[in-house]
Amino acid sequence: MSELFHKVEVATPKGKIPIHVYGFSHGTERKRSALSPRIANALRAEAKGFGSNDYLMAEGTDNSLLRHINKLTGVKFQIKVADNFMHMSLGKVVPQVYDAEPIEHFNQILLASVDSDGKIQKTYWQIVKRDVNQAPANELEIASEKTRTNAIENRESKDGLIDALCKAGVEREKAELFTEAQTTFRSLLMARAAYHRTFATGQPTRLFVGFNHANEVEEFLHDKEKLDTYVKKLHPPLKAMYDFSESHGWNIVSLFEAHAPNFDTKHHVRLYKWLALEAAKQEHTHRLGGRASGIINIADFRKMLPKTK
Repeated sequence: MSELFHKVEVATPKGKIPIHVYGFSHGTERKRSALSPRIANALRAEAKGFGSNDYLMAEGTDNSLLRHINKLTGVKFQIKVADNFMHMSLGKVVPQVYDAEPIEHFNQILLASVDSDGKIQKTYWQIVKRDVNQAPANELEIASEKTRTNAIENRESKDGLIDALCKAGVEREKAELFTEAQTTFRSLLMARAAYHRTFATGQPTRLFVGFNHANEVEEFLHDKEKLDTYVKKLHPPLKAMYDFSESHGWNIVSLFEAHAPNFDTKHHVRLYKWLALEAAKQEHTHRLGGRASGIINIADFRKMLPKTK
C-alpha cells in the first residue's frame, strides 16, 4: 500500500481484516476534480490491487435514497451537487468507486437533529462557497496534494468554522454543535460503518473519504479508548444519533449472517450492499413517520443475481 494512504486491521470472526482508508481532496463547487496528478496516480496504482470481493465505501449520501425520502414524506431535503463530489473527483481515476456504497445513509437525519430548520446549513454552505471563491489558487493546489490532516489542523478548522458561523449570526452553542456534527462526528460514523461492513463480510474494506476525515477515521478504528472517551462526551443529540447508527449497523450484520449462507461467496459483498441500502430506507421511513415493515424481502435480491446455467 502506498505510504500516502493507511490501513487498519480490525478483529472479526474470520481473523484480522484490513480496512484501507484513502483520504484525498474530493473537490469543491469551484474545482470539482481536485486530485493532483500525484494523488491520482497513487490511487490508480492502489486500484490495481483491489480484490473481487473487497467492499468499497465512499463518503457521501445516496441521492436516490434522498429522492425516496422526499417522495415518501413530502419533506424536500436538498440534493446538493456536493453529494456527488466523490464520484466526480474519483470516478475517472478509480471507476470501481461507482459501485461503492455511499456511507452516510443518515446524514440528513443527523443534520436535522442539530439544525431542524436548515438555516445553519444554508449559512454553512454560503461560508464554504465564499471561502473557496476567495482562496488563492496555490491554496487549492496545496489541498489537491493532501491525503490527511492532523489533530491540530482539525481543531483550527473547527474553530474557524465556529467563529464564521457566529459572525453570521448563529448562536455559539448551536454553531459548536453543528460544527462537531459536520466534522469529527461524521468521521466516527464513517469509521463505525466501515467496521460493521468488515465484521460482516470478512473481506477487506476500501474506504474513500475527504482528507480532513482520514486521520480521525483511522484513530476511531484502532483506538477503542479514544472512541469510548469521545462517545462518552458527546452532546445528547449526537449521542442519540450514534446509538441509532450503531443499532442499525449491528442489525445489518445480523441480517447478513442470516442470509449470506444462501449465496455464493462472490455475491456476499453485493448482498451486504443491498441489505444496507434497503435497511437504511426502512429506518428512514420509520424515523420520518412512515410505515416500515421491518422485513427485507430476500427474494428481491435473488432477482438481481446473474442467471447461472
